[in-house]
Amino acid sequence: MIFGFGIQDDHLTQDEPVLERVGCDRIVLVESPQLAQLKVAELIQYLRSGDVLVVVDLDRLGRNMEAILLTINQLKKAGVALRVEKRDIIPGTPLGDCFLKACDCLIDVLPVDRSEKAGTLPVGNANARRRGRPAALSIADRLKAQKLLVDQNASVRWVAKSLNVSPATIYRHFPAEARSRFRRIRRPSVMNTAGPDIHS
Repeated sequence: MIFGFGIQDDHLTQDEPVLERVGCDRIVLVESPQLAQLKVAELIQYLRSGDVLVVVDLDRLGRNMEAILLTINQLKKAGVALRVEKRDIIPGTPLGDCFLKACDCLIDVLPVDRSEKAGTLPVGNANARRRGRPAALSIADRLKAQKLLVDQNASVRWVAKSLNVSPATIYRHFPAEARSRFRRIRRPSVMNTAGPDIHS
């Protein structure tokens, strides 16, 4: 089957007409880019080997390059072909095959836990030094945190405690979602006890 996945924002993004023109058998839409990564992860669990996933552009698969590459790797492991309309990436074409090979090369050098790659082990020298600070949250943890913040309206402190990280880590990974949970607490004003007695 051919599945279409996209964003349907009333003001900015209209993916549904493009997915309909491709001839998708089923179309799954989300209302905002913030929900796309979580929903596409759920969709991958539903897809079967031989299916095709169609998206308008690569940013529908994740909020950054790391997330996009890991999503593409999960699709490959599940035997699901990927078609990206805006980039002319079509399964079985020279460009499509070249794109997948490039993704394989890039994902092998990502500074993330390779357990996210469907249980595979690191490729290359296991003792090689990796550049940069290791990610505080894995992709699975990020999806869990996003679901708690967006769907369950959980507080930043509660999400951080449930993932055993600091609140600053949640703010760093989800600045928009986390700050929307922040509420300034206003101290009650102190009454002037030295004023005139209104009851006298």
